[in-house]
Amino acid sequence: MKLKMCLLILTAILALTSAIMPSIQYASVPVVEYTRPALRMYEKTVSCSGTIQLVHMTEVYLDSPILASQVMVSVGDKVIENQPLLYVDTKTTQNVLQNSSSVQVNQNSPDLAALAAAYGISKNQLSQAQIQQFASKQYSANTQTNSYTAYIPDAVYAPMTGIVTEINVKPNVLTTGSKPVITIADPNEYKLIVSVNESKVSQIQEGNTAAITGSGFGDSVYFGTVLKIYPTAHKVSSGTATETVVDVEISIDNPDENLKSGMTAAAEIKVEDAQELLMIPYQCILQDENNQEYVMILSDSRAERRNIITGIEQGFCTQVLGGVQPSDILLNTSARNIKEGEFIRLEGELDW
Repeated sequence: MKLKMCLLILTAILALTSAIMPSIQYASVPVVEYTRPALRMYEKTVSCSGTIQLVHMTEVYLDSPILASQVMVSVGDKVIENQPLLYVDTKTTQNVLQNSSSVQVNQNSPDLAALAAAYGISKNQLSQAQIQQFASKQYSANTQTNSYTAYIPDAVYAPMTGIVTEINVKPNVLTTGSKPVITIADPNEYKLIVSVNESKVSQIQEGNTAAITGSGFGDSVYFGTVLKIYPTAHKVSSGTATETVVDVEISIDNPDENLKSGMTAAAEIKVEDAQELLMIPYQCILQDENNQEYVMILSDSRAERRNIITGIEQGFCTQVLGGVQPSDILLNTSARNIKEGEFIRLEGELDW
């Protein structure tokens, strides 16, 4: 009787062990995320940044300092061509200039260019003493004839239709010749001047298209075309680093009120047409001691090594030129060490 009971118990234990052993074995199989190679569009671009500028802008200079009796506009005002911008108190201006102990000289005066030529130097090399001596002689000659030769207008008119962007004149304050009295710009046309590293500028050609973004205009994206690649390079500093760059001019299509001259913007210049590439994520790529890149794929429920050749990198993935097919199941080897031939259970698809 006791022997029968022992046999029954042993049989039950063996039956139970046989029933749960597959579950124990299955539970010990590694669980791994997976993905498949994907065809994705790739567009080669050159990244750069720069400053938005107005295309058409006119600075109004005068031959002589003036005293304005009225300034009719403010910065930001829209004006039309030939609209009065300011009126000049010509009589007071004449008196001030004739009784001044020192006549100011317009730096753009052709007389200064002639003076420099007489010294055999450029206009920019004239010393302040030479300029002042010239001004004193001019003042002396004018006072002897009781007249001031520079033309003093009754009013200043807008040379173009646009927006006033700068004013350097106040009522009853004598202006200087070193700054424009008023600057007017066309707000309907902008350009972006970007700096491109010397190592990348050869990839760019006139006519390349560009996508333009910037923190100053939110989520808006503008598009434009490379108009000009400047003929010379220059150095720029950023912190402790210095790089050599070439400036590139890009048009901006369909500008709106969000754009402002002086804003910083970034551009992605397309230098090659878009093409479809077979890509895989970095999480699936391994490298052996010989620097051979490879992936682990799932084959008959087991991990299998496949050597690969990679190409263009893009974001968090890279092009694969050989070694895998679009239908292959790639194992995410970044989370755990997987051995070739090991049984694998798939958990979920990797998001990349």
